[in-house]
Amino acid sequence: MILQYIIWHGSPSILQLSDNLDIRWYSLFFALGFIISQQIGAYIFKKDGLSTTDFERLTLYMILATILGARLGHVLFYDFAYFMKHPIEIFLPVTFTPTFKFVGYQGLASHGAAFGILTAIFLFASYRIVYRFPLKIIFQKQKQAWQKFFWVVDRVVIVIFLAGSFIRLGNFMNSEIIGKPTKSNYGVLYFHDVKERLFALSPAIRTVSLAKKIDNGHRDYPPVQLTLVFDDPRLEKSILEHYLSTNLREYLSQDPIITSHIYQNLATPLQYTLHKNRHHAYTAVIDIQGIPRHPAQLYEIASLLPFFFIFFFWWKKKRHQIRPGILLACFLVIVFGFRFFYEFFKEHQVDFEKNLVLNMGQILSIPLVLAGICFLVYAWCLKQRKTIASIKD
Repeated sequence: MILQYIIWHGSPSILQLSDNLDIRWYSLFFALGFIISQQIGAYIFKKDGLSTTDFERLTLYMILATILGARLGHVLFYDFAYFMKHPIEIFLPVTFTPTFKFVGYQGLASHGAAFGILTAIFLFASYRIVYRFPLKIIFQKQKQAWQKFFWVVDRVVIVIFLAGSFIRLGNFMNSEIIGKPTKSNYGVLYFHDVKERLFALSPAIRTVSLAKKIDNGHRDYPPVQLTLVFDDPRLEKSILEHYLSTNLREYLSQDPIITSHIYQNLATPLQYTLHKNRHHAYTAVIDIQGIPRHPAQLYEIASLLPFFFIFFFWWKKKRHQIRPGILLACFLVIVFGFRFFYEFFKEHQVDFEKNLVLNMGQILSIPLVLAGICFLVYAWCLKQRKTIASIKD
């Protein structure tokens, strides 16, 4: 069976409430990842003897650490210059440039989330928070902090595989973190940004669609048909023909957003047909080239999701024999080892990466993989000991 590319029309928004506010698929999947993972985590920790109070405290730590770590990771590693000029946008889900708009927390780095989660779990294992009426808070230092850290994190990483899968599905719905062109008849052609760009460039366009074109040849960029429907029946054919052969041809050849997904060679005439539809407005069908890309988000889902089941059943069958730190070690090596590999298939997320031998995702993955190897050696050399039944003193 020959793999075929698909045209992805998906919109990031589920519901548009206003020009400045919408509900997005990414937010939904991010929340679902937390909710479902929390339920599975509750089962795991309850089975291993963690109290309900401590699990609720751990859940709060995890939510705050994931969001804060991921956000600060993006700010520090990917877009430091922008956020230094707009510091309030680091913590608020809005943008003030060029106009005020609710955008959600666009810009979350998984490496930052990893550092945040590990830090939060260490604090959870090291200190117990005691409240004294009315507002007094006491931090009690815990014994055997490192041993408790490994006990907790070995269970947390199981559900992180699942949560990460939901987040990458949100990235796919957003048509973000896209891969490099496959230069073949395989991959995903992300069309949503092209459609929105054409609407912005040409107010007279009512609808935009893209379809595959049957072609038996072998080309780097397969042929597709772009269909534009104009909404004003008063437009004259000669005016539209001039627009298609000049302005639109230039957009399709040079606009950076459009040419990331479909392409027209500026040196060749635009091939199209123009006819009136039943509403007496014109429809243009344009022959153009599509640019299928590696679905990098789906690659990561394909590696994260199976390991969730593998780790879950590993814990379920061997939880009393697993050495402290072994699940964390395997998690770091697997997740960020795959991440390092998948980065070769991704486009650069920020411009400064073009001058780097390895991109930022790969650079940040290396210390986490090395940390995983160190934890693996530690767990392997550690004398077999009985796993803690509870983290309570």
